[in-house]
Amino acid sequence: MKKTDRNQTRLNFETRSSTKPPQVSLVALKQRASSQGTTSLQSALLAMQNSLKLIDGKIGILNLRMDNMSTKLNKYVAQFQTAEQRILVTEDDANGIRSKCLNMEKVLVVSQAHNEDLEACSSWNNLRITEVSESTNTGGMESFVETMLTTIFGSKNLSHSLVVEQAHRSLIARPLIGAPLHPIIAKLLNYQDRDTVSRLAYEKSEISYQGNQVAVYPTFTVAVQAAWRESLQAKTQLQKN
Repeated sequence: MKKTDRNQTRLNFETRSSTKPPQVSLVALKQRASSQGTTSLQSALLAMQNSLKLIDGKIGILNLRMDNMSTKLNKYVAQFQTAEQRILVTEDDANGIRSKCLNMEKVLVVSQAHNEDLEACSSWNNLRITEVSESTNTGGMESFVETMLTTIFGSKNLSHSLVVEQAHRSLIARPLIGAPLHPIIAKLLNYQDRDTVSRLAYEKSEISYQGNQVAVYPTFTVAVQAAWRESLQAKTQLQKN
């Protein structure tokens, strides 16, 4: 490289290094910082305002939902109150029905006892005669029973006023061959005759009429017959054990 070129390069370097950067004043820096801070603050304020708007919108939606929930809750409360009132009314009705049922049960017990008493009174003079062949009775049933009782127990043991007021076979279907015969239900006019016949039948060990062994005993009410059947069942069980 030539000497002149070197000198020129040195001159350029010195000129460049001697050039100073432009001076910036403190006021300008403050203004610039202030303008930048204002812009950032405005942006932050805008962002906060937008966030507040979103929050307000969501709060409004929540308020609407809360209002709807409050309306539904009030509706449910009204329905529950109505249901509670209906339940109270139903309970009152049930208590009334329960008391009526108790009264009806009491009346039914009294009526049943009254019916049993009437049944016992209506059958007070009745006799029940079993194992009498249906082919033996001829003519009227009343006269047949009078003749049979007089023949079995003797006219001396019976009053001369023995009168059978009514007599008939039990009202059930005609028995099959080999099945038990229909019993005869006879109603005597006087209770004393019925008592006498029952006593004589109890005193006799065996009673026969026209070659057939028969049984004569007073009739019993349905309740007494049911109790008698239960006693027979209990007796049978005891005998088995």
